[in-house]
Amino acid sequence: MKIQINNLGIINHGSVNLNRDLTVFCGSNGTGKTYMSYLIYALVSDNLSPVQSLSLADMESLMDNGFVDIPIPTENALKYRDKTIEILKLRLNEIFGISKKDAEKLFKDFEMSFLSSDKEYLDIIYKLVLTINVRFKTNSFKVEKKRNKMVFRLRRDKRQVITLETMQALQLTVSSLIYQRFLTHAINQAHIFVVERSSIFTFNKELSISRAALVDKLQNVFDDGSNKNKISRILQSNSTRYPLAIRHNLRFASDLTQIKKDECDYSLFADEIETQLLNGNHVDVDSEGNVYIQVNKNLTLPIHMAASVAKTLASLILTLRHKAHQGDLLIIDEPELNLHPAAQILFARIMAKMINKGLRLLISTHSDYIIREINNMIMWGSLKNDELSTREELGYNKDEILNKKQVGVYVFEFDNILKNHVAINEIPVDDNGFEIESIDNSIRLLNESGENAYAMKLSQQNKQ
Repeated sequence: MKIQINNLGIINHGSVNLNRDLTVFCGSNGTGKTYMSYLIYALVSDNLSPVQSLSLADMESLMDNGFVDIPIPTENALKYRDKTIEILKLRLNEIFGISKKDAEKLFKDFEMSFLSSDKEYLDIIYKLVLTINVRFKTNSFKVEKKRNKMVFRLRRDKRQVITLETMQALQLTVSSLIYQRFLTHAINQAHIFVVERSSIFTFNKELSISRAALVDKLQNVFDDGSNKNKISRILQSNSTRYPLAIRHNLRFASDLTQIKKDECDYSLFADEIETQLLNGNHVDVDSEGNVYIQVNKNLTLPIHMAASVAKTLASLILTLRHKAHQGDLLIIDEPELNLHPAAQILFARIMAKMINKGLRLLISTHSDYIIREINNMIMWGSLKNDELSTREELGYNKDEILNKKQVGVYVFEFDNILKNHVAINEIPVDDNGFEIESIDNSIRLLNESGENAYAMKLSQQNKQ
C-alpha cells in the first residue's frame, strides 16, 4: 500500500510505501511523525466502509453447506478504496482527538490518495492470497482467497450454534473486512504503542473510576427520567477527548480479562523481551484485569510500582502474548523509550526476529543505537554464505539479519523554502544500511565539542 499525503498539519507533502516489512520514520521533533503514524493506524485498523453485504441466499448457503463463495466485483473494490478516503477525511477529528471545528481549521486542505492505478490495484487483489480467521463473540469463521481468483470463500464451523445477532453482524461486515485486507495489501490488523504507553494501564483505571462516578452523579440528578434520552446519548457517545490510537490503547487495557484468554504464535517474543530487557520479570494480568509484575515467586508488584522500562514494554508484551498474528502491523512510537542503550540494541534484534517471523513494524525513532543496529543487521544480511560462521561467532543468528529490500526509511524534514512546512523524503537503503544526516551531524558536533574542550584542557595543563 502506497499513499500520498498533502497538508496533514505541518506536513506539506510526502508519500509512504507500507509494503515493506520494516518502515522507519526519522526526523526532528515536531515534524509530524506521530501525525503520520496516527493516520496510518486509522487507515489500517479502524476504517470499515460498507460496500457489499451478503445476500440472504449467501447466508442460507453458509448455514446449509458450511461455506459460501462470494464474488469480488471490481467496481466494489474500487468503490471501497475511494470511500475509505472520504471516511478518513470526515473522521480526522476522531483520529486526532480534537473537535470537528478544530479539525476543519487544521486540516482544511488535507488530501490523500493511493499511489496505484485502478489496473495495478485490481491486479494486486487478483494475485493476493488470504486466510483470515474471524470471530464474533463465541463463533469462529474462516475466510479464504486463492491466488488468481476474484472470489473469496467464507466457512463456518458446523459444530457451533450461530445466533441471529452473529449472522446479522457477519452479513453486514465480512465483505468490508475482506476489502480492507485488499486495500492494505494483506496487513491483518494494526496494534499501536503510543508514546504515552508507560502510563496507559494506570490512566485506564483512573478514567474508569471517573466515568463510573460521572454515571452515578447523572443518574442521581436526573432520576426523574425527564432527561433520560439526553443522558443516554451522552453516555453512549464516543468521546474524542483523546486520539483514536490512545482510545484504542485504553480499550485494550480495559479488556485485558477477556484478551488474556487468547493465545497467539508470538508469545515467545514476549518471553524474550522479559528475559532480555526485564531481567526475567514476568508481566501478567490478574482475574480483575489488573496488570502486575512477577519479580520472583515471593514478590509481585502492581504495574504502577514497577520500573519504567516494565511499564513501557508491558502493552507490547501482552499484545505479543495474546493478540498478535501473522501479517499484523506493529506501530511503535519511540521504541527506545526508557531503554538503556544496551537494551535498545537488544530490542532492535528482537524487532528483526519479529519481522522474520511474519510481523510488520513501523517505528518512529530518534535513537542512533537502534538505527546503527538495524544497519548492522542489514550489512550481515548482505554477506555471502561463506561469512556465516563469522557472523554467528559475533552473536548474530540467522533470524537477526535483514535484507535491505525489507526496509523503507523516511525522513521528515522542514522545507528549505516553506520554513513551517515539512516534506517526507524517502532515503535509500543499500547493503550498508542507511544514514540519518541530522543524527549523524548531531553526534559529529558533540564529538567535536568534546575534542575541542579536551584539547583546551590539555593546553592549559601544558602551560602550567
